[in-house]
Amino acid sequence: MSTSDHVPLSAACVRALSDKVYDKRKAAAMEIEKLVRDAVAANNPQQIKRVIDLLEGYSLGLNPHVKKGGLIGLAAAAAGLGTQHSAQYVVDIIRPIVSCLSDNNSHVRYYGTESLYNVVRVARHNILPVFNDVFTALTMLVTDPDSNVRVGADMLDSTLKGIVKECGEDMDLCALIPVLRPKLYTSNSMLQTLLVSWLVVLHGIPSLELVPVLTEILDALMMILTSPHPEVVKATDGLLMSLLECCRDHADSVNCIALTPQLVVHAQSHNVTLKNMALCWLNELITLGRRQLLPHAAQILAAALPSMAHSSSSKSRGVAEEVNQKIMDLLEPSDDVINENGTPGGEESVNLPSIVCVLLKHLKGDSKQCKFIALHWLSHLLKKFPNKMHGELECVCCNMLPVLSDQSDDVVVLVVSLLANIADASQNDTVTATASSDAGDGSSQSSPHFRRVLRLLLDALAANKELLDNRGPLIVRELCALLNPIKVYLCLSSLLQEEVSQQLVTPSLSPEFVANMSKNMSTILITSRELFSLRLQLRKLETKDSAEVFVSLFRCWSASPISVILLCLLSQSYEQSVVLVHLLAEAEVTVDFLVQVDKLVQLLESPIFTYLRLDLLKNDSSSNALVETLYGLLMILPQSSSYTTLATRLRNLPPAHRIPHREDATDATPPLAAQQSARLTSQSKSDASAAKNSIDFDALIVHFRKVQTYKLEQSRKEQREALEKNSRNIETLMANARLAERGQGTNAEPIEPGTIVY
Repeated sequence: MSTSDHVPLSAACVRALSDKVYDKRKAAAMEIEKLVRDAVAANNPQQIKRVIDLLEGYSLGLNPHVKKGGLIGLAAAAAGLGTQHSAQYVVDIIRPIVSCLSDNNSHVRYYGTESLYNVVRVARHNILPVFNDVFTALTMLVTDPDSNVRVGADMLDSTLKGIVKECGEDMDLCALIPVLRPKLYTSNSMLQTLLVSWLVVLHGIPSLELVPVLTEILDALMMILTSPHPEVVKATDGLLMSLLECCRDHADSVNCIALTPQLVVHAQSHNVTLKNMALCWLNELITLGRRQLLPHAAQILAAALPSMAHSSSSKSRGVAEEVNQKIMDLLEPSDDVINENGTPGGEESVNLPSIVCVLLKHLKGDSKQCKFIALHWLSHLLKKFPNKMHGELECVCCNMLPVLSDQSDDVVVLVVSLLANIADASQNDTVTATASSDAGDGSSQSSPHFRRVLRLLLDALAANKELLDNRGPLIVRELCALLNPIKVYLCLSSLLQEEVSQQLVTPSLSPEFVANMSKNMSTILITSRELFSLRLQLRKLETKDSAEVFVSLFRCWSASPISVILLCLLSQSYEQSVVLVHLLAEAEVTVDFLVQVDKLVQLLESPIFTYLRLDLLKNDSSSNALVETLYGLLMILPQSSSYTTLATRLRNLPPAHRIPHREDATDATPPLAAQQSARLTSQSKSDASAAKNSIDFDALIVHFRKVQTYKLEQSRKEQREALEKNSRNIETLMANARLAERGQGTNAEPIEPGTIVY
């Protein structure tokens, strides 16, 4: 390279720049600094530009020593320019230095870091046009594997922060954020520390507001809270809390709608620190944004509900409860407006189906607390949005029914309470797919949802025998406590009676279920305090309504003989109970049947039937029928404690009140027919009320016999089918055995079980 190529630098200066001896490099740098200073004094910008171009060329060369010389020279040129005259040349000086910071040679990177630090220290505010380039370079240097480079980066960082604090009003924050944002997602703790510290500095400058750009940086800052380094988490936590406080003071600048989806995601994190912070922000945003956040209510609930139920942190649980309550308070009666075209009314749109979907999802979880919250929410929505919730009732009912199997009685009671609210809901329209109610089934006076809810409930009980056995009584009792017990029993009996009537066609509920449900209903009727008023009406049978209830229950419970007898004893229809007891001779006697008779005797000894035991002392046809009924039950019972109890009771009757001997019975008249005729005749001559006389007991007895005959035929049919199946299986096994004996068992295919073999 000729001497003219270095002008205005001397050849000696160029050689010294890349010399190994520090003193020679320092002397060369001082020469360049003086040369530039003189050019500034002489107002010779061409010479300054020529020097900078030469040094840039050296710094971009291939030889590491030449690169280092160029970097030293650029710093010296900046020193010669000084702060006052560096603005025009700072871009040309800094950019080649930044290029060297990614060099593979650690010494070159170190010289570049030192050079950049010296240039920034001299240029001060003049670096703002290239601040983003310098900042990007700084983010690389703090993670450099060379410790010397990192030390230089710390010095550069401190200098840059000092400059920004001095001239923050001239900073272009909107240009810096796009550079800073992607780097915030780093997992490098050193870079995280640097970036958070810079945001703290920027946040502390009054002229710069981070609140308007929160949508760009909040998500990444939240992610930093998951760092395993406590010092990083602590610094980020402090920054976020400070920003949150600033949001309260600059509410108009907060974009609540844009920030909410980000926070909802983080509020569902397994990281406790992140979850706490996200919930705190959500809590504050709801206060600031209020009803404009209603479209996001479902997502917010999805984030808050798990924290209320599962969180091990009391802080998370407390904040989540605040969030939940604030969302609930945002809902107003005016939100239930539906326009004429069927679209939701109101200023803010409440996405009710989404909220319901979230609540039903949490109903399916294992958390008892979560189920409580979801059920309370559903109850709240039913009260606040009777119109808009109308379309969701079917879905809500179907999803709540499985929760009836929950181990907690409290949860089951809440579910039943909600079902009762739905059943009692006042709407002119019917629930989707509701069954039509007949005028005479007792449900015509109920809300249109009443019958549908009870039908769904029966389907659920029929599909789960364990639910029927364990929760059936509790469910029915609670329904009767919350609703009109007479309407409940009328509707249930109507639905079950339909099944009894349709069993010859295609029943949707099994005969066994109808019988079991009848047993449960009869037991609950006798033992539950919630049904006291119904018991009283049935006992007296003084009104037309009470007579209708009796008829409905009688027809429904005909699938369970003991339940019908219990109903007759309760209503003091002793003449009919005698007939029914004698008809038991035609029934199939099973262990379950005997257990029911045993329970009936035990119930008769309860305080509820005190009046019945006193009726035994009356010396009239009615008391005689009662005595005969009890003797009939005694004859059915096997030797047991109940047998002894009933026998003792009857033995203590006065002799004149015991069952009389019938001397007028002849072979021409069947005993059953004679007894039935006598009882009905006695009834017609009695002083019974007009309501009781209006009951067609003959038709009821015929219905009872028809149902029992069908049950007996079905039982025998099932037994025959089982025997035939077993017989075919035995024949198949014998055929396979014969094939094996003939030596054909190895090659011949075995005959499938159930195949008829000739």
